[in-house]
Amino acid sequence: MEMEDEQAWMQGQYTLAAVMHGLSRLSKKGGKIDYPDKPMLREQAEKRKEEHLTENEKKNQREKLLMSLQLMQINFNKTHKKE
Repeated sequence: MEMEDEQAWMQGQYTLAAVMHGLSRLSKKGGKIDYPDKPMLREQAEKRKEEHLTENEKKNQREKLLMSLQLMQINFNKTHKKE
């Protein structure tokens, strides 16, 4: 039943998008609203994938920063040895 409910909700979203697209074409004040060119769920999945890649990129950048700071510490320690 939950699956059927979700499908009915998605159908309503597509119907709403179609109505909004039609009304925007009739409006003389501007703003055209486009109907989705691909399934909405696919678009949501792609956004999640992009966010995940972004998180991986952030992780890589943090690791690179940590390495560079560690190298700077090593170089500092070498140049400022206590005698």
